[in-house]
Amino acid sequence: MVYLENNTDKSRLGAVISKKVGKAVIRNRFKRYIREIFRLHRDKLNKGYDIIVIARQSAREASFQILEGEMLTCFEKMTETTEQI
Repeated sequence: MVYLENNTDKSRLGAVISKKVGKAVIRNRFKRYIREIFRLHRDKLNKGYDIIVIARQSAREASFQILEGEMLTCFEKMTETTEQI
């Protein structure tokens, strides 16, 4: 996950998923999972950031719960580093 301040009062989400991850069905499922996790945990994030999630091939077989745990870990690290600045 990569993030950058966007100088607005909203956080935005983007997903980069290569064809190496899988066919369209798998890529679209992964995007739905990412959007849902972002929607559920948006209140835990600092406002005003663009967040880009880059999928790896190993994520192909991951369940929603595993992806959620990984993204929450990244969100926590992001919040910690942005609070220190």
